[in-house]
Amino acid sequence: MKIFTQLILGPLMVVLALIFKFYPPKKINDVYGYRTKRSKKSQEVWDEANRYNPNLILMVAVITTIVQGVLFLTSGAKVATAAAAAVLVVLLLATIPITESHLKKNFDENGKPRDT
Repeated sequence: MKIFTQLILGPLMVVLALIFKFYPPKKINDVYGYRTKRSKKSQEVWDEANRYNPNLILMVAVITTIVQGVLFLTSGAKVATAAAAAVLVVLLLATIPITESHLKKNFDENGKPRDT
């Protein structure tokens, strides 16, 4: 049971990412989904943000799972858990500017699609 609790961080994020990917929020709200000032500009921006961001979160979750598994096998549970948590936080924070850049590239300041 201890190994399960030591290695849960990455797989749990995979599950959460898949929930967001397959059950995205339908309407703009303040509770569920990718919520930033830019993503709430229009329903179209909201839909794109909540289509795009879960894919990034899924990549982060897989990377976290791999890091945690490798470090668990090579360095032990404490190092693996601490490193995986650090990797997870840093990479999750990185998804915000990446998603915002994607939205900025595809939508203007009013939430209207840019001509591409």
